[in-house]
Amino acid sequence: MFETRKEKQTEKLQDFSRTLDLIREKSDIMIQGSTGGLTTLSLEERCVSLIDPRVQVASLNMVP
Repeated sequence: MFETRKEKQTEKLQDFSRTLDLIREKSDIMIQGSTGGLTTLSLEERCVSLIDPRVQVASLNMVP
């Protein structure tokens, strides 16, 4: 059975980069930084994942 956890969305680059570290320890998959989804974050906060140079593909949803 899968453990279900509800986490809050974050705009912190440190959190995103740590997640990428954990992924890279196990896999060399292509990483996409997403800015979309349901969120209360600003456009600038949503784009923080694009700062990490390991992000190879990105999506950008401009609809508020």
